[in-house]
Amino acid sequence: MEKEDLKTILSKLDGFYKNGRSAEAEVFLLEKLQEFQDFNGSEKTQAAILSELGALYKELSRFGESDRYFTRAGELMKSITGEVHPDYATLINNRAGLYRLMGRYDEAETLFRKTIDLYARTLGKEHYLYSSSLNNLGLLYQDMKRYEEAAALHEKAQEIIASQKEHKIAYATGFNNLAGVYRMLGRLDEAEELMLRGLEMFRALLGDEHSLVASGLNNLGSLYYSEGRYDKAEEAFLASREICLKLYGSEQLESLSVSQNLGLVYEKMGNSLKARMYLEKAASGMERIYGADHARYQGVLEALGRLEKEEEN
Repeated sequence: MEKEDLKTILSKLDGFYKNGRSAEAEVFLLEKLQEFQDFNGSEKTQAAILSELGALYKELSRFGESDRYFTRAGELMKSITGEVHPDYATLINNRAGLYRLMGRYDEAETLFRKTIDLYARTLGKEHYLYSSSLNNLGLLYQDMKRYEEAAALHEKAQEIIASQKEHKIAYATGFNNLAGVYRMLGRLDEAEELMLRGLEMFRALLGDEHSLVASGLNNLGSLYYSEGRYDKAEEAFLASREICLKLYGSEQLESLSVSQNLGLVYEKMGNSLKARMYLEKAASGMERIYGADHARYQGVLEALGRLEKEEEN
């Protein structure tokens, strides 16, 4: 039987994702991987399928499996192209993003820096993928509270892609990234302006129910929360959660994160009933995803502990 080419495989995969059929996507990818494993000359296709499996498991918060498939994809690609190649750099970048999500920050930083170096050497410093890798390291530094370094990276990335009209979505995302770090640096007016600009671009380019719109609304809600504008924070978080529930359901990390944020807002607003409802939902899901010792889960437990003390008083 003639093997399907990678373009056909990815097209079918996209069809599964658009209809929320992630379980079928997993079966499809595993079957395709099995088909190609004994087919000489198909190593690049195998690496691409392994990478897609890694991305799928990451989306499903199945981080251990995601790590295994991303690692296998990288090892296979390195055996094909060598280390100094953009395709290998992209797979290193994927694994770094996973480690960032898992809180394995030192490992993520090492891999992001390696990605930046490889893109600079193979594609040059004006290429979109180079600017994207700067943004990724900047986001990691935000997580690590290295805000000045993060701001410098995001600003440099925006300079690179400002004139690249084919990358408007990335440009809009860059506004969101930069706004996040400005918020942490106390540059709140600039942060709000950039968030609203990025959100407007996302809606114009992607429609009102895209994941990037949900992310933009969540970030905007976080800004309003930090300013004590709780009514506006509630509005933004509820809008973000509505989109997340449609896209991911209630048990994925994106939805759980917004639930946590809503719980914190309602805590500040004195609505302990709603605060507890959202925080307990977030706690249950985050314990399942991260385990009981992870900082994100512990953060939700701390908020629930505050509520209990307030109720006792």
